[in-house]
Amino acid sequence: MSQQSSARLVTAAEEMVNIFRMMSDINQKLRNPMLTFSVYMASLVFLDQPKSAEPDYQRQDNLDFILRLMILAAKTSGNLITKSMAIQLAMDMRRLGLDSAAVDKAFELPIERSTVPILAKGDSNSSNFLFQHDSQEHG
Repeated sequence: MSQQSSARLVTAAEEMVNIFRMMSDINQKLRNPMLTFSVYMASLVFLDQPKSAEPDYQRQDNLDFILRLMILAAKTSGNLITKSMAIQLAMDMRRLGLDSAAVDKAFELPIERSTVPILAKGDSNSSNFLFQHDSQEHG
């Protein structure tokens, strides 16, 4: 049953990526934070796939595409949560050995201090996440 669920998740995530690839005015559409959040959720499905003995180029390509979308969205919308998700995805990809030019670009995004809740990982062994608020005063 869990293998069927996992296969369905991967199929759904791949379909989301295919839809995003076909969109004509992606820059305008990415101003919607729900779209960037949903594409980030698709990336978690790809990150959660078990590592195979042979390189999975489709997985890498999908993750690179999603990361490039999120970097574009972070730059054009200025949304701090989208920026946080892009950086988190880059960190997860690097941790799994899925380095690319897109990962390097994500780390070039300027990090700003804000009182806006930022997406954070609950622990490094899971793809679960939470919104974290930095309550420390910085002067």
